[in-house]
Amino acid sequence: LDSDLSVAGLIRGYAPAAQFSQMVEETVQKYRKFQKLVEQEPALSKDYAKRLEIAREFRVRQAFTKSESRLKKLVTEKGVPVVLRDDAWYELSVLYMQQSQFDQALMTIKNFKKAQTKGDSLEKATLLISDVHLSQGNYRAAAKELRDFKAKFPNSAHIRNIDMILPNIERMVQ
Repeated sequence: LDSDLSVAGLIRGYAPAAQFSQMVEETVQKYRKFQKLVEQEPALSKDYAKRLEIAREFRVRQAFTKSESRLKKLVTEKGVPVVLRDDAWYELSVLYMQQSQFDQALMTIKNFKKAQTKGDSLEKATLLISDVHLSQGNYRAAAKELRDFKAKFPNSAHIRNIDMILPNIERMVQ
């Protein structure tokens, strides 16, 4: 953890001393690179991709407040390219899911759907609705969301995954 208790790095599993040392060094280097990027942030006002990278990285590091403020700016600021804005909407939805703020996640997805009607980020955000229902134990609603998704986005790359998990969820409903 760093000084504000966000995740500085995560090392998983065991390894021989030499490999473990290398893993630690890579983690430290990645964190230093991230810190440098954050230091440059004031000069990145028009580099929306870097700003999204910073916000995403804060989310991954569980510095949710820092991520949320940056993501909210990206979804409301004029001039942000549509693809990056859509990615920011999705990241904001994920951020709320990670914190079990399900109502906020659903509201964010609803607002995203008002701003956009197509695209992979919208599809992924729409799938988060079923994740909310699953997290709340509402399997019937989760199954319905997945069936609705298949009807609305029949050519989606996510259909294959839905076809694998939907039968399991439907069994849980019975």
